[in-house]
Amino acid sequence: MKTDTGQSGFTLVEFLLYTGLLTVVIMVVSMMFSSITEIQIESESTSAISQDESFLVNRFAYDIRRAEDILLPAREGDSSSTLQLRIDGETYQYAIIDGNLFLTTGGESYRLNGDGTSVASVQFQRFGNPGGLPTVRYTIQLVSTALKPGESAPRTQTVSATVSLR
Repeated sequence: MKTDTGQSGFTLVEFLLYTGLLTVVIMVVSMMFSSITEIQIESESTSAISQDESFLVNRFAYDIRRAEDILLPAREGDSSSTLQLRIDGETYQYAIIDGNLFLTTGGESYRLNGDGTSVASVQFQRFGNPGGLPTVRYTIQLVSTALKPGESAPRTQTVSATVSLR
């Protein structure tokens, strides 16, 4: 007949085996979490740059095509980091302020790039044919504000397009 000694619990071997398995599971889960976080940061960075690129290209095309005149750059062949257009008698000015692209018109300023990006540079060049409509070529360098772990520099993208008045 067996007698109950009143002792219950784990042996040392069972405890070590449990601790080892728990450590492996925690490491696998933390590596998965780290990978998911990196993918999310990269996705947000790519998305922010793509959205701002699309918005800026469409905004410039819309405003330049409906402009009455290009005030700055003033002459064919001139380049400038500022674009001034006259639209319906109002002056529209595009310029970088503290890493953001702003549109200023009617005494109001509007930030054109989102929180996920900054604008490293913008260049406007005016050209055209004699007797033809003025044309502007612009180049914008967008920089992601998100930095992927392990990378030394953020993602950048340069956008160029040419648009003329209608």
